[in-house]
Amino acid sequence: MSDIVNYNEQTFESIKHINGNGQEFWHARELQFALDYSQWRRFHDVIERAKIACENSGNSVEEHFAEVGKTIEMPKNAQKEILDFELSRYACYLIVMNGDSRKEVIAVGQTYFAVKTRQQELIENYENLDEDQKRLAIRNENSQQIISGGGKECRNRGLQRLCDFSKQRISRAVWWIRGKRFT
Repeated sequence: MSDIVNYNEQTFESIKHINGNGQEFWHARELQFALDYSQWRRFHDVIERAKIACENSGNSVEEHFAEVGKTIEMPKNAQKEILDFELSRYACYLIVMNGDSRKEVIAVGQTYFAVKTRQQELIENYENLDEDQKRLAIRNENSQQIISGGGKECRNRGLQRLCDFSKQRISRAVWWIRGKRFT
């Protein structure tokens, strides 16, 4: 049986941190285990590939992959300083895109960081939209929640048939709106 049921949005939300400026970040050492990498050297290779992708896309590597030291406890009360990174959402996205695609949690991570990045873009651009565009953005977000929710909310209220019909209609409307927006 697949372990994918154990991986969901909470896998990444639970290790997210917020700095003093209200910006989200993730520690690479925590993300390493969330993405099912047992060895740092293998995960560090993925980080290096993601850094190259970041640089090639014209973004600042230092801004998205901030090197930080981390002190760990060693035997006999000794301590050791190890390398860690504070990663932006974009850095995490690049990491999962460069990760081992055979791992199911990588697929979940790709979806999570792509969706969260898009949501942040929408939030940042929301104020620049006119009223019609704001209304369409809200409808699209609501429809995506209904579609991704699998009808659980509707089943709980005994409205499964209505929910199924609504999901089909919303899916078609979203498809049509997206097509019109790019033509």
